[in-house]
Amino acid sequence: MHIMHTIQAPSMNDELDKPIWCLEIRGQFTVKSAWEYLRRRKDPALIYDNMWVKELPFKISFFMWKLWKGKLPLDDVIRRMGYYMPSKYWCCVMPKDEILSHVFYRSLTALKVWSYFYSHAGLSLEGFNLHQAMVKCWTTKVIPRLKPIFQALPSIIVWELWKRRNNNKHGEAMSTNRVVYQVCNTIQSLIKEARH
Repeated sequence: MHIMHTIQAPSMNDELDKPIWCLEIRGQFTVKSAWEYLRRRKDPALIYDNMWVKELPFKISFFMWKLWKGKLPLDDVIRRMGYYMPSKYWCCVMPKDEILSHVFYRSLTALKVWSYFYSHAGLSLEGFNLHQAMVKCWTTKVIPRLKPIFQALPSIIVWELWKRRNNNKHGEAMSTNRVVYQVCNTIQSLIKEARH
């Protein structure tokens, strides 16, 4: 019955069909709306290009892609798929449901790790969410020699935070300092590979 109310009969007054530009409220084409549409479509390409760093191990780049798409097996993702189970933060002692933003950006450890590296890079995290913080690092103007490091840094940080979360989940505590050390170690390996 509801469907019949939403279907309208075609007009019988011999009017010609008019094209409607769906990106404008009034239906009129504007160059500005077309430009905004194209610019937004290029943003994801820029993002995905920055995930794949030449010397960075494939598993880390692939992990970043899964994180960006929201495809990691975290409790909130599994719940959205219709599977309900007990949930808790494995990244800290807070007894709350596990969510992506907390594990990788809002937990005390995540904040300390991001702040440590961003402050040394001269970047601020203030007012950013996880995705914005990553894009900030990828789009920062730096000398060409440092570009691969700035490009890889967000992926390395979230990879090490993921490893920490999994270690904690399986009974092996991992300190914040250890995460920082592991990120530094991976960056050093990346620099060595770039030299060869």
